[in-house]
Amino acid sequence: MSIDRTVKALAAKGYNTYQCQTKEEAISYIFDSILAADSTDKVMGIAHSETLEELGLSERLKNRSKDVFSHRPPLTAAEDDRNALMSDYYFLSANAVSEDGYIVNVDGSGNRIAASCFGPKQVVFVLGRNKIVKTLDDAIDRTLNYAAIEVTKKYGKNIDKLPCIVHGQCMNCHYAGCPSGALVIHRKPLFKQKVTIIVINQDMGI
Repeated sequence: MSIDRTVKALAAKGYNTYQCQTKEEAISYIFDSILAADSTDKVMGIAHSETLEELGLSERLKNRSKDVFSHRPPLTAAEDDRNALMSDYYFLSANAVSEDGYIVNVDGSGNRIAASCFGPKQVVFVLGRNKIVKTLDDAIDRTLNYAAIEVTKKYGKNIDKLPCIVHGQCMNCHYAGCPSGALVIHRKPLFKQKVTIIVINQDMGI
């Protein structure tokens, strides 16, 4: 898949976009450009994300902000998720992005996709090249039939009977432990929403 084509499509839709070659370059961009101004009085929200964990972002932000509210299952308090909704900066990744600029995320509890749509003053997506697929249909397929299942295998509880785990694909079930309760497709930035998307030319996350 083409990183250049994807970044251009996202920029054309009104997102602030940045393409980098390594995760080290991504970290530098976050702290030197996005957070270039003094951020010690700012509140940070961080979604649970393998990509962000590979960057060590949560620990790095603790020395550069007023508070950091992160979602780390199964330990995170629900109040932390609510506080993250009102953060100055909210960091997350994406389950998939199409070459023509659609961002797709699925959520079991809704905290991550809620914050990506409304609440934080700035939203920052960080994603590796492995999240890029050709079309919107491909992005939905990757999200439901790969990413959601792999995350559930790693972090889910009592999952042996979940249809997606049993069959290896989303079965559109209504089980309480279903990881795909809500699916969000971002077509463009929402009104008055400031969004930055950092695309890293490395495979990162699930």
